Amino acid sequence: MRGELTLAEDLIVEGRFEGRITQGNHRLSIGEQARVRADIDTGSAVIAGSVEGDVRGLGTIVVTRTAELRGSLSAERLSLDLRAKLEDVVLSGQVAPPRYRDRRP
Repeated sequence: MRGELTLAEDLIVEGRFEGRITQGNHRLSIGEQARVRADIDTGSAVIAGSVEGDVRGLGTIVVTRTAELRGSLSAERLSLDLRAKLEDVVLSGQVAPPRYRDRRP
C-alpha cells in the first residue's frame, strides 16, 4: 500500500507500506515481515520489522531484535534490543539503562 493513513485507533502492519502514518495517542505494531517506508507519528509502537523513516512516539517505542531501522526514533521512552539492526539511526528520548544485579556480599 501507498498513501497517508490518519487513524484514531490502533494499527498492525504486516505487509508493505509507503507514505505517512499519523495515529495520535494510539498503538502501532509493525510485524516481523513488514516493510515500511514512512514517517510515523504515534502514541506508542512495537517495531519488529523493517522501517525506513522518522518515528515519533508520545509514549514508548519498543524495538525488538528482529527490527531493522534507518531514520530517527523520538519518544518519551525507548526500549532497544541490542541485536536489532540500526543503521544511521538518531535516538532522542529517555533510554532506560540496563539493570545489573548488585553483586556485593
